[in-house]
Amino acid sequence: MIEHCKEKKQEKARKLLEKIHELEEKAKELAENKMDVSEVFIIFDTEQGQRTAISELSFPYLKRLSIPADKKYQGTALIVGEAREPNAIRWNDLETTFFGNAVRLVISYILVVICLIFATAVVFVAGIYSAGFAAIAISGMNTIIPYAFRYITDGIEAHTSEGAKEASLYIKVTIFKWINTAIITSYITPFVFTTDQADDKLLTKVSAIFFSELLIVPIIQYLDVWGNFQRHVLGPKAPDQEVMDTKFGGAMLLISLRYCELTKILFLAFYYSAIFPMGFFWAAASLGINYWVDKFCMLRKYGPSPTVGGQVSYLNRFLFLPLLVFFYAFLTVSNYARWPFDNTCGTEETVPSEYVGTHTFIYDEQKWTVMVADNDESVKYCNQDVEPLKVAGLNENNVPEFQDFSRFPPLQRFVDEPFTWMTVEQEQVTSYLAWAFIGLSAYVILFIGYAFFKATVLKLFCSPNKDSSEATNTSFGELSDKFGYIPQVKVGGFRFPFLACEVNAPEEYLAFQDNNAEYPYHKHNLMYDIEWEHQEKEHLFSVINTY
Repeated sequence: MIEHCKEKKQEKARKLLEKIHELEEKAKELAENKMDVSEVFIIFDTEQGQRTAISELSFPYLKRLSIPADKKYQGTALIVGEAREPNAIRWNDLETTFFGNAVRLVISYILVVICLIFATAVVFVAGIYSAGFAAIAISGMNTIIPYAFRYITDGIEAHTSEGAKEASLYIKVTIFKWINTAIITSYITPFVFTTDQADDKLLTKVSAIFFSELLIVPIIQYLDVWGNFQRHVLGPKAPDQEVMDTKFGGAMLLISLRYCELTKILFLAFYYSAIFPMGFFWAAASLGINYWVDKFCMLRKYGPSPTVGGQVSYLNRFLFLPLLVFFYAFLTVSNYARWPFDNTCGTEETVPSEYVGTHTFIYDEQKWTVMVADNDESVKYCNQDVEPLKVAGLNENNVPEFQDFSRFPPLQRFVDEPFTWMTVEQEQVTSYLAWAFIGLSAYVILFIGYAFFKATVLKLFCSPNKDSSEATNTSFGELSDKFGYIPQVKVGGFRFPFLACEVNAPEEYLAFQDNNAEYPYHKHNLMYDIEWEHQEKEHLFSVINTY
């Protein structure tokens, strides 16, 4: 048995050595090619010098075809702008083309849709058994699927900065959590069960979801099962100190996921506010608990994270928060109009005598008993669901038909079919809410449109790098922390990144310091992993210089 294990290890080591030699030869072949420079990062000694250079060399997109010759570098028009922080640069993605990015995004969102369909199926099956199982399934999917999105975003998409990657992740996870937490539950529940408080009906499911978001999700985050397993099980069994240090690094704080958690709770409260106003108190309690759990994790559990910039907060302010207000107004007016959610309208006629008496029937796999009196009013079916894009039924080919916008906003004067189920007070309140929704929708559209215009169209005519703030007088050499733009490659299982450059700069420019290495540049520099005959004359990787 021991000899067999030794042979397997030797075979594994031999294959690994062959793979290393194969990669070295491939790297040498690539080194013979002449590669064009994709990005150049320059650190100025003063902030005013940086702004002067950017002001002189940056132009609106439409004017870049007619840049003066003295503003070009060897006849090439440069795209000049303020760089992100050094630890936010994603060096492996700087050379990806626009077409390559588009293909990657398409593949990424196809996988996102597949994950969403899978989560919907899980929640639907769990909801068949009980509201509690559905709530646990929703919380479980909200915990697991975002990590799948994280690997999709990291492994497939290409982003030049950590902030852009976080913004992309924020969009995916927010859309998923809004649909998975609130929208799916309402769409898979039949319309007439909206206000039913039975165990498997909508209000019970909503209560269970709020309870789950209040306790189960923060408890999972607080326990940090995988982090504790690494620190207390894998760490002590590590073969050396360096591997053990990686197990104690802590989880990375993803600001996009924290934003998603807050907007998800608000969306859930707004979505069901008209039929479940208690949700505002549940949401307030959830936000308070999330604040303290996040504070604890930031101080005790999370490791260092890159500087992501303001992309996520910009998306939150100018896209998702306005959409929250829009959905709040939309669902409020539609729920007030759909009350009492029974699809019946009065006829002002008494029931025929043959229906008077006690009747027993089976509906929804339950036995029901109904008593009809002589003076009861006869009712008829009427569609109370005014919400557009809901399934109205099946056509003759058994294909689902969706409601159009002919009954929304629910203003009686603008629709052909009268809302006969509404009381006078209900119709009046619904009318006020509908006009408020119209005004608020116009404001939200203008607000988001202005943000989109400022971020895209305006840059065609105005320089995108204007800075009206006052420059500081502190020079770069006077800073205590001087981080430079050092190309790095992060590899899982290693505590420090690998340097992909020839470093001719002070060691303090690195964003890390390996105190256990005698020559930290050589230990973490990929240049010294390959013996290359032209290494003394030409550069294998990027070059870092100080002047």
